[in-house]
Amino acid sequence: MRQSSALKKTRVNSLSLLFFLALNVFLLSCSERIHIVPNPKTDGIPITFNVSRLEQVPFDAVRTRAVNGDICRAISFAVYTVEGDDYTRVQNVNQNVNDESFGSVTFNLEEGTYKVLVLAHNGDMSPTTTNPEKIEFNKNKTTTKMTDTFLCWSEITVDENTASFNLDLTRAVAMFQLNLTDAAIPDNVAQLKFYYQGGSSSLDATTGLGCVASKQTEIIDVAPGVNTFEVYTFIRSGSNNLDMTVSALNGEGTVLKELKFNVVPITRNYVTRYTGEMFGKKVVEGTIDFNLDSEWMLSDAVSF
Repeated sequence: MRQSSALKKTRVNSLSLLFFLALNVFLLSCSERIHIVPNPKTDGIPITFNVSRLEQVPFDAVRTRAVNGDICRAISFAVYTVEGDDYTRVQNVNQNVNDESFGSVTFNLEEGTYKVLVLAHNGDMSPTTTNPEKIEFNKNKTTTKMTDTFLCWSEITVDENTASFNLDLTRAVAMFQLNLTDAAIPDNVAQLKFYYQGGSSSLDATTGLGCVASKQTEIIDVAPGVNTFEVYTFIRSGSNNLDMTVSALNGEGTVLKELKFNVVPITRNYVTRYTGEMFGKKVVEGTIDFNLDSEWMLSDAVSF
């Protein structure tokens, strides 16, 4: 028996109504997901934070050099309230050198006392700043790559007369530098792998020290004409030396030659420089000489 046209029309209308109800539910659900991220705080006193200086370098010079990937290309700001030993992050932002306001940020804050964290670095990823006592620069653990890093950890008081704060950052890392004096690095060497222990890849901003006993690995591609290679670490309390292994790898990752330095002294804001041949002779740690670095202080430079 054929259905009447009226009955068909009623069913079509019912299906249409169900479709639109389902669509509305979907859109509302999406809207809720979109608004899970809270809007920036709009009440309170607007306070501007300006990076005025990185250790040994005025920030105007930093900004110019950062465009070329030197000094720092990224800055993270965070503000915390403190109750006892507990920190609650109330404001934060990550910037890169392409941002118009690079090096300056304005937060709206209620009157009171806060801790301010600023990190300037050259990494590709923003650090985790939820807990200032354990800041990680690559939480997914696929690599422990670190760069030159500067830190400010400061207490501020905000009242109705407060407008801005100028912040100086100090270098938070030590550098190990390998300067190869070989006439040429062999063509079959594609990468240098640095594996080192004794430092940390995580930072406690409240002390300025590393907070994890890390096993750090960094692999650096070898490029024609480049014979200087640099890696970084945070200093841990009670640990002022690195055990360093440098491996020359071919394109398949096979180790062709290794250097081992068992006790490498490190100090915050110092470069520890090892200079010598890797491929032209048997490697032996040798005499210590002294050089001057124009921007970092230089610890005893070791010839091997």
